[in-house]
Amino acid sequence: MTKPAPVRVLIVDDEPVILKVWTVMLRRDEFEVATCGSGQDALQALQLHKIDVIVTDVMMPGIDGLELLKRVKVARPEVEVIVMTGKGSIQDAVRAMREGAFDYLTKPFVEIEECVNRVRQAARVKRLRDENLALRQQIDASPNSALIDSVAAAMKPVMSLVSQVARAASNVLSKVFGRASSA
Repeated sequence: MTKPAPVRVLIVDDEPVILKVWTVMLRRDEFEVATCGSGQDALQALQLHKIDVIVTDVMMPGIDGLELLKRVKVARPEVEVIVMTGKGSIQDAVRAMREGAFDYLTKPFVEIEECVNRVRQAARVKRLRDENLALRQQIDASPNSALIDSVAAAMKPVMSLVSQVARAASNVLSKVFGRASSA
């Protein structure tokens, strides 16, 4: 089994110390980390690179974190976005979640490990969505052979039975075993 590609996290904040702290925290966890000092730079990075998770500050000059979230979800809805702020309000938190944020963190960070766990969770959700999409595309691309070779000689009796069962108004076990199942 091949090792999955590293999770690519983009940290967006206009405070260099915050960028450094997140980089150190996440690289210990084997994330691939890039940083941007503005929302505009983040949008450019999003166009040029594969990014799995974005962690963005709300308060930034130019494009703020909530506007960045909105634009990311239009351009690349599969990217998970975690919003962080030092001046959190319930209204901003609600808006962020409605716009599609994965999570909303408030600074200063008391539990550093909890912040890293949130990124791990976002990465896990992103990876599961990617795998689901890949499997759906594989099945859609070849519906007759995606799971089994339905035209092989050995499969003819099975496919005949499947065809009969599909027309029946009963569950599969009662048709195959000639009696009602207990399930």
